[in-house]
Amino acid sequence: MKKFVQFIFFIVGLNLAVIFSPLLIIIIPLYLLFKGDTNDKEEKNVSERWGTYEEYLSSDVWQEKRKAVMERADGSCESDGCNNSATEVHHDTYRHDLGEEPISSLRALCRPCHSEEHPEKPKGYMTAEEAERALDRLTRE
Repeated sequence: MKKFVQFIFFIVGLNLAVIFSPLLIIIIPLYLLFKGDTNDKEEKNVSERWGTYEEYLSSDVWQEKRKAVMERADGSCESDGCNNSATEVHHDTYRHDLGEEPISSLRALCRPCHSEEHPEKPKGYMTAEEAERALDRLTRE
């Protein structure tokens, strides 16, 4: 009886392998291809229209959106319970193409609150504008 049960388990396992192996051949590559596809991180760094994310932040389109967000916030940080002045604009989501994001998906934040929104970045990181100014100062000296 024990041998019979082992044989049945073997046959069932073999059949499952035959049935599911074609699916695994399709599913595994798809998983590997899309496992990090949250549309939040990697894709935000490149755009066919704007080039890099940093280049988009230098565009007139972004500067107009940034200005509108800062005006809406009246220069104050829009993070709950914060009374600091806003210095940066944060994308709440990257679901929209660069340049197509609605103003409602952007928030004016102070540096500390913006840093909290990006725990993956080291504390004290520079914005692109700050890095450019620092580089200008260093090259003038």
